Amino acid sequence: ILLASFNPVQRILSRMENWGDSESWRIGMITSALTLGALVGALLLNYILKSYGRKRTIYITDFFAIIGGILSVFQNFPCMVISRLIYGIGFGINFSLNPILLKETIPRKLFGPYGSYTHLGLNIGVIVAFSMAFGLPGVDSIDSASLIRREYWRLILAAPAFFALIRSFVVYFFFNFETPLYSLKSDKKKDY
Repeated sequence: ILLASFNPVQRILSRMENWGDSESWRIGMITSALTLGALVGALLLNYILKSYGRKRTIYITDFFAIIGGILSVFQNFPCMVISRLIYGIGFGINFSLNPILLKETIPRKLFGPYGSYTHLGLNIGVIVAFSMAFGLPGVDSIDSASLIRREYWRLILAAPAFFALIRSFVVYFFFNFETPLYSLKSDKKKDY
C-alpha cells in the first residue's frame, strides 16, 4: 500500500493546495522522498540487524511506518516530504529484511516459491491502494464534496501505518521469538 498510496492522492492534494503546473516540483519531491528513504533504509539494514536482531528490526520498521503515517495526514508540504522519507526508510529496511527472514525460517527447497510471496504482497498492496482511491472525489468536485470524502486522502496515506501496527501486534503476541538461525549464531539458544 505504501508504494502506491500517494499516486491516487496527488491530484486531489495539488487541487486543494492550488499547486499549478509551475509547482509540479512539489509532487516530484514528495514522490522521490520515498525512494531516497528506501535507499537509506536498505543501507541501514545490516547495522540494525547486527545491533538489534531480527525481531526488533521488525519493530523498528513498523515504528518508521507509524511515524510516517502520523506525519502524512498533515496537509503541509514539508510534513508530506518528511513523512514519505520516513516511510521510505521503513520500506527500505522491511523490503531488504524479508528475504533474510525467509532464508532463516523456511527450508531451502521452499525459498523460491515463498520468495515470490514478497512481490505478490507488494502488488496486492498497490491494488489495495488504488482501490481505496475509488472513495476520493473527482478533482473538479472537491469543493462540493462532503467533508468525509474531502478528507479521505488522509486515510489512504495513513493506511500503511495501520498495517504496521497490526503486524507489530501479531509479531509481539504470536511470533515473539528470533529466527532459529539468528538465535544459534548469536548464541541466544533460549529464544529458540
